[in-house]
Amino acid sequence: MSPSSRTSAAPPALPPRVALALRLVAAQLGLLYLLRAVFYFWFRGSAGELDAGEVFGALWTGAKFDLRLVLVVSLPLLVLALVPALDPTRRVGARRAWLALYALIGTLLTLLHVVDLFHYDYLHERLNVSLLDNAVETDIAAQMVFESYPVGWTLLGLAVAAALWTWLLARLVLPPIGEPRAPVARRRARLAWGGLAVFTAAGIYGKASWYPLRWSDAYGNSTTFTTALALNPVLFFVDSLPDRGHPYDEALVRAHYAELADLLEVEHPDAATLDFRRHVPARAGLARDLDGEPLNLVVIHLESWSGFQTGVLGAALNPPNDLNPSPFFDEIAAQGLLFTDFFIPRSPTARSVFAMVTGLPDVNEPRTASRNPRIVDQHTLIAELDGYEKHYFLGGSAAWANIRGLLAHNVPGLVIHEEGDYDAPRGDVWGISDLVLFEEAARVLDAADGPVFAFLQTSGNHRPYTIPEDSRGFEVVEGLSEAQLLAGGFPSLEAYNGFRFMDHSLKHFFEVLKGTRLWGRTVFLMYGDHGVPAPHGIPWEGLQLCTANVPLLVYAPELVTTPQRYDFACSSVDLLPTALGLIGKAYDYQALGRDLLVPRSAERHFAFLYTGLLDDELCLKVLPDGSRRLYEYRLPGGAVREVTETRPEDLARLSRRKDALDAFCAWMLYHNGPLGPRE
Repeated sequence: MSPSSRTSAAPPALPPRVALALRLVAAQLGLLYLLRAVFYFWFRGSAGELDAGEVFGALWTGAKFDLRLVLVVSLPLLVLALVPALDPTRRVGARRAWLALYALIGTLLTLLHVVDLFHYDYLHERLNVSLLDNAVETDIAAQMVFESYPVGWTLLGLAVAAALWTWLLARLVLPPIGEPRAPVARRRARLAWGGLAVFTAAGIYGKASWYPLRWSDAYGNSTTFTTALALNPVLFFVDSLPDRGHPYDEALVRAHYAELADLLEVEHPDAATLDFRRHVPARAGLARDLDGEPLNLVVIHLESWSGFQTGVLGAALNPPNDLNPSPFFDEIAAQGLLFTDFFIPRSPTARSVFAMVTGLPDVNEPRTASRNPRIVDQHTLIAELDGYEKHYFLGGSAAWANIRGLLAHNVPGLVIHEEGDYDAPRGDVWGISDLVLFEEAARVLDAADGPVFAFLQTSGNHRPYTIPEDSRGFEVVEGLSEAQLLAGGFPSLEAYNGFRFMDHSLKHFFEVLKGTRLWGRTVFLMYGDHGVPAPHGIPWEGLQLCTANVPLLVYAPELVTTPQRYDFACSSVDLLPTALGLIGKAYDYQALGRDLLVPRSAERHFAFLYTGLLDDELCLKVLPDGSRRLYEYRLPGGAVREVTETRPEDLARLSRRKDALDAFCAWMLYHNGPLGPRE
């Protein structure tokens, strides 16, 4: 055959390497979905009654995870096949090498899915890094596997599957090199390669949203089975790798159990089982004078709402100034229950939200706890609100920091309102403005039929401090000097106006609520998610307390008849226990938080910080080298005085409590799952 006749065939519709890439992706995607079908039919019988729509939603999410994995493992071929010597459509040796590689990859993916089946059957969770932890005792692990599962038949089946997969690749995906064909037109080739690049990038990203597809997107399902069905075990295993091991010391928890059980008021201590569960009975709360109908509960998370920057708390720490950044908050603080010595255990926002929701300080390392798939199961008092509509409002995406996984997985029936759900323009990276977020929340909550719980997470008091054009009457202040701004604790004019706009938005929210069904029947709890460093060197900044101290305000129009100010040490883990006490709700609990309105002696007051511990007078500071210093931190004018050498007994007392709480918090992150009936 002459060379001219060998290239006379009509050109293919796509460049050969593009067509090869698409065949490879399709084949691997089919393999993974076949394995997903095996998982579904294997465990479907024990999953109980399932919602068909939720099952299809889980399968769709799973398909996106599978596509991401397929594209990631296909990238070597997509890129390296551009090198002529490695082109499997023209080089026999390259074809054989790629065939061997993807035969091995398919076999390994199948093996990992088989291991995942056994892992889920044994532990009821998809494959994750705990497999490596459990396999440390190799002989015991191997004996358990061989005694529990048909290992021989499984290996035989795997060998047959590997042979079939290799045959499929050789016949349909990477067939023998045929006769050369005329090249694809240059314009068509460029479009094909460009389309493949866009498809690959979009498939790996996984979502048409600000945040990419994450493991937490599988956790919006109402059952453990549909959540597991949506996950890809290989990707889930990789996601969990940074959190290998159990970063806690159970022996320390046992050593401190008696002290911890007493501090947390455990009514039936049991050191053998490390039981921290307690039943908290209902108290009259704020519903005592009403008709018995449940009160609504709204938690408002105020972004970067530093105590020293507000008027109501700042006067005790700052030199007097006339900036008046929070006039509305200061006004309603005088009408409610204000907690002045209220602290966030640890910033940033993701850790703060976790602590408020779970009642546990986020001591997870190195990532925030909400990003750790191994501790996504957490008991939260929000789930104790039976009969309540439950809503979460965020101007941006709930995929942020995997907050969707934390909330949706642990709060059945929670309705998440996020970007794309609002008829409002996106203001900046944080989504819609807080002003519009408050308006949307007011509209949704007023339309509810029964009692409601809502968690409103603001985000606008944050760089770039965007103020919308329609700001409902807000006026930007201009012309302040740097000295004036620093005197009030603000590093810039933008930060000052951002703080003021948060206060304005809060005022607008309550004006909208007046006359609605919520007014006079709702308890509002407002707290700062964390503070910011003080730019003007006030004494608390030296102890890093400015980033931890924020106000907690209980504002309940027509319900709080006697305003109060509470000046004892407490923290955000106490917020939900206090909230349920205010609405007269009984609950079971095992985390760190306590109802702040139940009277306690001063020696039982404390606020846990990741880097220390506070009581009503003293601050224990743990330095990076492990050494400890003790300070009096509530002296007049916000002054601080070190007393490490002069108060050794207090140093020892707070150090013991800090050690006990450190051990408890690290351990409880892995043991705070949903509470069943008490035996």
